[in-house]
Amino acid sequence: MANNGKGVGTAPDGKTVFVNGAVPGDRLLAERITERPRFYEAEIREILVPSPVRIAADCPETDRCGGCCFRQMTCEAELKAKTGFVCDAFRRIGGFEVLPSEPIIPSPLMEFYRNKAEFAIGTDRDGKLTAGFYSEKTHRVVPVPNCRIVPKEFLKITEAFTDILKLRPGLIHHLVLRRSGLTGVIMLIIASAEKDFRGAAEAAEKIRELFPQVVSVILNTCREENSPVTGAKTRVLSGAPFIRDQICGVPVEIGPLSFFQVNTPAAELLYKTAAEFADVGSDDVVLDLYCGMGTIGLAIAPGCRQLIGGEIIPEAVESARRNAAAMGLTNSRFLCGDAGKIAGTLIREKIRPSLIILDPPRKGCSPETLEAVLALNPDRIVMVSCDPATAARDCRVLCDRGYPLTRLRPVDLFPGTKHVETVVCLSQQKPDDHIEIEIDLDEIDATSAETKATYKEIQVWVQEKYGFHVTNLNIAQVKQKHGIIERENYNKPKSEDSKQPGCPEEKVKAIEDAMRHFQMI
Repeated sequence: MANNGKGVGTAPDGKTVFVNGAVPGDRLLAERITERPRFYEAEIREILVPSPVRIAADCPETDRCGGCCFRQMTCEAELKAKTGFVCDAFRRIGGFEVLPSEPIIPSPLMEFYRNKAEFAIGTDRDGKLTAGFYSEKTHRVVPVPNCRIVPKEFLKITEAFTDILKLRPGLIHHLVLRRSGLTGVIMLIIASAEKDFRGAAEAAEKIRELFPQVVSVILNTCREENSPVTGAKTRVLSGAPFIRDQICGVPVEIGPLSFFQVNTPAAELLYKTAAEFADVGSDDVVLDLYCGMGTIGLAIAPGCRQLIGGEIIPEAVESARRNAAAMGLTNSRFLCGDAGKIAGTLIREKIRPSLIILDPPRKGCSPETLEAVLALNPDRIVMVSCDPATAARDCRVLCDRGYPLTRLRPVDLFPGTKHVETVVCLSQQKPDDHIEIEIDLDEIDATSAETKATYKEIQVWVQEKYGFHVTNLNIAQVKQKHGIIERENYNKPKSEDSKQPGCPEEKVKAIEDAMRHFQMI
C-alpha cells in the first residue's frame, strides 16, 4: 500500500501502478487512467484473484466518496499498512536505518467514531440542496447516508437542516457538526459566504426544536473559495458559544474553531502514549509547544514541577488557562506567541525545560521552532505527529543535532482512512560510561570544546538572547571553570600583582547557556 491509500502493483511492462481500491495480495485486471514517466494510475476492472485480506466493503459510497480507502480490507491488514507508512517515511525521508518501532495501537472504536464532521453543501440533479463529502480531488458533493465513521445523528441533522433552509446554492457551503463525548450534546456550525442572511436564526431555532441535543448553532463567515472550511468570524445564532468535553481527565471548552482530536477514545490512548514516552518526574519542567487548548500538557501537569504551554492562537491560550483553572492546577502557565518568542522568554527567565512536547500541524515544525527547541537544550523531546513524512523530516534534524530517536509508536485514530498518528521520543545523547584517561595537552593545539564556537560567536549569542555584552575575559573565566584549558598567556594579567575582576553571576549563567547551545559543555 502507498501512503495515499492506493494499492501498489507492477504492470507487465515493469512500471509501477497505483490502483484505487486495491489490496495487498490482489491479482487484478486494471485499466490505465493516467500515464506518467515512471508510473501509471489505474482503476480496477476485475479482481482475478482476491487477496486473503480482502473483505466486502461495508459502505456503498466507498468508491465514490474516496474518504475511506481501507473499508475493503481486514483491520489487521489496515494496521499493518499504516505501520508500513510510518516506518517507510522514517527510513526513506528521515534516513533512520534502525527503527525503535513499537506495535501500532488500534482505535477502540472502528465505526461512528468521529466527534466532528464537515459536510459540503451542493445540489442534486433536481437542484435540491444536499449534504455530503467531496469526491476525491473534486468539488463534486457525494451524499453519504450510510457513512460508517460519523455518528448517524449527524446525517439526520444535516438532512433536516437542508430541508428547512430553502436557499440558493452557494450561500451555505458547509455544515460542521461537533459532539461532546462527555455529554452527547452537539454544536452545529453553518459556514456561509455571507455574514448574515434571511431565515438563519429561525432555521437555527427549528433545528434545536427537532433535535434537543443540538445546544449550539453558530454562523461562521467564510467564502467558499477560501481555505480552510471555516473562517475567523463567528456569531452565535442560538444556544451556547461552546460545548464541554473531557479527555484524559482534562476538562475542555470546545468552540467552533477549537482544535480537538476527532476520535476521543483513541486520542486518550495517543496522549497516554505521549505521557509514557515523556516519563515525567516531580522535578521536570515541561514545555508544551503547539499546545492548543493544553490537553496533552495538562494531562501530565499533576506529575511535574512546572508546565509551560506555548501557542500562537490567543483564543486557544485563553481556553488552556481556563482548563488549568478548572483542574485547580497552580504549577501551569500558558504563553501566547511563536516558538522563537517563547524560547526567548524562557531563556531570559533562565528557565530550562527538561522535557519539550511538540504537537505540530500536518506541515510539521518550522525550522525556527526546531532551532528554538535546540536552544532550550531539553533532556528529551516527545513529538506527536499526524503526518509521518514531516515527523521523519523533523526528527532527522533533531537527531543530527544530538537527539537520537529512542522510541516510536504509531497510533490509529482514523480507522478506514489513510491517516495515522505517530508518537516519538528523542533523548539527548549523553555518555553511558565514564573512564579515566590521560591527555598531554601540550601536544594538542586546541581542545574539542574550544573548536565548538569562537569568542565572537559566544558574544553574539549572549547579546541576542540576553541583551548584554560579555568580554573575552568573562568567557575565558567560565571556560576555566568548566575545565576548558586556554592557551598559554591568554588574558594573562600584565603584572603579577594586578587583579582581574571576577565574572558577574548573571554573565556566568548566560555564557554557560551559550556553551550548552554550542555543545561545549
